[in-house]
Amino acid sequence: MGLPRDGTGVSVQVGLWSTVHIVDVGATATETSLSMQSNWVRLWADVDAFILRGPGPTAATTDTPITAKTAEYMSVAKSVDKISALMATATGTLWITEQQ
Repeated sequence: MGLPRDGTGVSVQVGLWSTVHIVDVGATATETSLSMQSNWVRLWADVDAFILRGPGPTAATTDTPITAKTAEYMSVAKSVDKISALMATATGTLWITEQQ
């Protein structure tokens, strides 16, 4: 799976924003309730977190860390993957924005 392309066929690192999933997370791993409907998502958390994607993920401190208030982009399997998050130090919110 490659990056999205613009109208001229050139690869771009971002796409149009679509559905936004807002997930409250804390010391216990939280999983999105819906499967993603696109192949790319933008993640933004207000505190440091650990992220895992898959059909039934449960994030742990050994999974991919993301830094607070920094956008991360990742590919997901459309209609299959969900995202699980575990906050590193405090409770917070994770915004998952699907990209087109």
